[in-house]
Amino acid sequence: MNVMEFLSKVGTAVKVVPEPEQVNAKRQLAMITPNEWRIEGVQDKRLELKNIQSGHTMLLPETYIRAMSHNKLEVRFKIVLKTKRTVF
Repeated sequence: MNVMEFLSKVGTAVKVVPEPEQVNAKRQLAMITPNEWRIEGVQDKRLELKNIQSGHTMLLPETYIRAMSHNKLEVRFKIVLKTKRTVF
């Protein structure tokens, strides 16, 4: 998918599919709720997203994006985020 298609959607809230998970300080997985991300921008063939509640940000290369429909962004992998206190 070409990320340039998202230029007109900057500022739009989307849900990521499959739903991301978060690893807490005890290394336990938990769903991120709500799963609401805002499209912040497009740069160098990457889509910049920010989680509205947690503040997590990520840059997704266009090859990682499968499809976008009805404000659902389908990615090719499961996103797992960590908290500031997570230790691996």
